[in-house]
Amino acid sequence: MKIITRAVLDWDGNVLEEESFEYSGPIAACKSSGSAPQPVDPYTQASAAYGLDTGTAAYNAAINRTNSSNPLGSNTWTVNGYDNVGSTGAPIYGIGGNQVGGKSPIPGWTPTKYGYNGPGASNYGGTGSAGGTGSSGAGTGAPLYSQNTSLTPWANKMLASPIDTSGIAGMPGGPSTTQDLNTTRNSLFNSEMGYLAPQQALQSEQTRSQLEAEGAMPGSDAYKTGEDQLNRDQTFQTNQAINSAIQGGGAEQSRLFGLGSQSLQDQLATRSAPISEYEALQGNPTAQVSAATPDISGAFGQQYQGALAAYNANTASNNATMGALGSLGAAGLFMLSDRRAKKDIERVGELDSGLPIYRYKYKGSETPQIGVMAQEAEEVFPEAVFSLGGLKHVNYGALS
Repeated sequence: MKIITRAVLDWDGNVLEEESFEYSGPIAACKSSGSAPQPVDPYTQASAAYGLDTGTAAYNAAINRTNSSNPLGSNTWTVNGYDNVGSTGAPIYGIGGNQVGGKSPIPGWTPTKYGYNGPGASNYGGTGSAGGTGSSGAGTGAPLYSQNTSLTPWANKMLASPIDTSGIAGMPGGPSTTQDLNTTRNSLFNSEMGYLAPQQALQSEQTRSQLEAEGAMPGSDAYKTGEDQLNRDQTFQTNQAINSAIQGGGAEQSRLFGLGSQSLQDQLATRSAPISEYEALQGNPTAQVSAATPDISGAFGQQYQGALAAYNANTASNNATMGALGSLGAAGLFMLSDRRAKKDIERVGELDSGLPIYRYKYKGSETPQIGVMAQEAEEVFPEAVFSLGGLKHVNYGALS
């Protein structure tokens, strides 16, 4: 390409003399910056996060509710309905290579439908093209599970066995606690007095004989004093017998309660033995299997930051290109700008005057260039355009 740095023209536009040089290097290229990318709508982001969270929760519930069986019975899970979310539920996103209709939050993410798609890992959006479609399933909301545990006839017979409480005090069919306590106390008191009464009778006879031998006659003060002392001693002995019966009755009742409680526990343990054995054979794990929820918020943020960085870089490149274009004008360069000599023409901006700026390549070259079209510049700045060899050139210093 010939770049004319100085030219002398006659009135007909013919070149009388010129200074020029051949140039084959690139002029800074630029492309349209377009509009700055917009961050993801917070409601869209929240809806996507909710859809992934609830979908993962339903998936985790499904993989932890597996059917099982052993010689004593079986445990089964059944989806007997769905929470009626329908079209108002959180959107379920599929991951694919293309967005559908240009409406996905970020390229490759598209709501496949709303609410839960049905049981199974493949029903959460799929991974096909066009953002995924997911498998259709029964219902539109989260699955509602029911659990059914079935035991063998022998185990069911054990569970149906009644508990015998007829011999347990205070339990249905058992003796009254008050009556049992009174009976026990009376029995202990009578037993104690059966031993103590003969001793007291003998003690009374011995006391009277001793008082008479000492000359104290019945009715005398000395005799009355001796009888009073005897009565106090015997009353004390009787009270001790009563207290012993009360304490013994309480201890006996506690023992009986203990025996009754042990009997009840033994019967309950025997009846629930099939359940214990069934659970032992099941070997239920203590840890739950779970899948992690994808970080959709992080994906949205990374996509936006990447788009913003690309926009900023493109804007900076265009600014630098415009600066380079201005330098051409400041240097007073004359350049071939005829549209007929160019190909791959793309508008990338405009000058302050409104004159469009293009990125293009000269025919026969693959080097990107930037500049104006001589035909358009001639309409706005006719004095800046002249012909050389049948093609139009532009004096960039006159484009102002």
